[in-house]
Amino acid sequence: MQRSTQSDLAETTREVTQLLRKQIVRGERIPGAPLVERRLCADIGVSRTPVREALQRLQEEGLVEPRGRRGLSVSKLSSHEARELYELIGVLERHAVTTATSISKKELAHLTALHSTMRKTSDDLEGYMRLDEEFHAALIAPAGRRTAHAMIEKLKARAERYEWTYFRDTRSFATSIREHATVLRSLKVSDFEKAGEIVERHWLNCLDRLLTEMR
Repeated sequence: MQRSTQSDLAETTREVTQLLRKQIVRGERIPGAPLVERRLCADIGVSRTPVREALQRLQEEGLVEPRGRRGLSVSKLSSHEARELYELIGVLERHAVTTATSISKKELAHLTALHSTMRKTSDDLEGYMRLDEEFHAALIAPAGRRTAHAMIEKLKARAERYEWTYFRDTRSFATSIREHATVLRSLKVSDFEKAGEIVERHWLNCLDRLLTEMR
């Protein structure tokens, strides 16, 4: 991954950030594990500057935390953080859905197609989670609430760690698929208030399942 010119530093930093984020989210770097710059440089094959900047970005995202007086480590998972993340996402998605005034046939068709594909890939953890992310992004798109969307994306980046750690049993996806179907039924009759209510309840149900797994 080593780049030869200073002008490529920003791109290298972006790549290092994406790599470390992916490793943390997927549990390849476990909660509490130390993140030593020198070792990361050797592992990834880059200089210390992009590694240092990447760690700073990940600390801002809540994926990395200070370790003692010096150094950094992968942030720990906790039921308190999980509850806060899932409740906030639920509130924000409900807000985005209920403030929509219309949804086009094209948008509905896209959501329906995603839901259908999710049913067929419910035994594929990575594939399902990618489609689930697309489904929820498409769900809140009609409202055009860009600020809410940006806030949701930041929260989901942290919540994704919990899903990779505790939702590896793909049998739990059947419940989410049924909940998505009820949201679609409400959207098809333009009942945005009901759809928003179901979306928030969906996130709270996910939280309940998560907290059960964390016990």
